[in-house]
Amino acid sequence: MEENIVNDNSKVEGIEEEKSLLELPKSEDECISFDNILDTIIGKDLDYKLISPLVLAYIGDSIFDLLIKAKIIGTPMYHVNDIHKTVIKLVNAHSQSEMMHKIQELLTDEERSVYKRGRNSRTVTPAKNQGITDYRRATGFEALFGYLFLKKNWSRIQELFAICMAAEKE
Repeated sequence: MEENIVNDNSKVEGIEEEKSLLELPKSEDECISFDNILDTIIGKDLDYKLISPLVLAYIGDSIFDLLIKAKIIGTPMYHVNDIHKTVIKLVNAHSQSEMMHKIQELLTDEERSVYKRGRNSRTVTPAKNQGITDYRRATGFEALFGYLFLKKNWSRIQELFAICMAAEKE
């Protein structure tokens, strides 16, 4: 039994000296950032203009949903069902269409182009319980968030999200 006890300065046989996953990085360069993870997964040279607007919307839907959920869990709601009901009030075509209306004039030309590509794309599934106008505007809205996510433009996502949330309180 005593053979298995090791001092800090000794090595266990068969285990090479490696950097511990629990060891804190000594510099910013050693940090594994979310940017680096995305670069590994999707690459650094992604041409966003070649990505289907529906794919951008698919990504954007997930990102917006995650942002809403993160915001909601910061409020004093303790039941998952209550959280879910609050989330679905904000993550739906009508609400996203309204939010898009609030931020539309603040978009750059490139962002407006992405939004229009998403809005004008032909969707495979029909709108469920929503008007086609809201559904298309929401698709453009989601495409915009997907685009900003893939571009790793965190500050712009945060800015537009804050405006959307302020608009919801009105």
